[in-house]
Amino acid sequence: MQKIKLFMDPLCGWCYAATPVIEKLAQSAEIEVIPTGLFSEDGRVVSPAFAQHAWSNDQRIAQLTGQVFSEQYRDNLLKVGMPFNSFPIVVALTWVNQHFPQQELNAHHAIQKARYVEGRDTTSIEVLTEVLASLGFGKTAQELSIALQDKDLIQQAEQRIMQGAQQANQFAVRGVPAVFAETEQGWQQVSVY
Repeated sequence: MQKIKLFMDPLCGWCYAATPVIEKLAQSAEIEVIPTGLFSEDGRVVSPAFAQHAWSNDQRIAQLTGQVFSEQYRDNLLKVGMPFNSFPIVVALTWVNQHFPQQELNAHHAIQKARYVEGRDTTSIEVLTEVLASLGFGKTAQELSIALQDKDLIQQAEQRIMQGAQQANQFAVRGVPAVFAETEQGWQQVSVY
């Protein structure tokens, strides 16, 4: 099975826009999800300028790709003062990667849908817990909530972002998403749009 590296950030609209292509690639390839930490910054919140920029960019992405950026997303999450930190999502994805590695991409896409379509705050442990519980990982929401706040898991997510940033640098990634497929000639970048 072909191996693919997906450099991404869970709060990146362009990464969400690439979902249909990534899902198609996943049918015949093993995809390694590599968070780069682009929007992983504790304390970062939505400002008026950022909200306007994000919604304008999201509308452009929607026109180009057909992906849905709902009114609920705009109204609930692009409000001034809302958290804008992908780190909690990376923690959740790291938990999935450790316990159900074959499901990490599905979990990532479910979290993206919760954010961009349903307008749910995926920077919230409570929302992430609900999304993961809905995927049937055999844990109660309470067990998942405790697991997602584990100090060791948080450190592992931090390490994962550092390693992802290092790999992105090695691959000369200029932005996310960036997709590379392993070929006989080495790793080759794949277009996702």
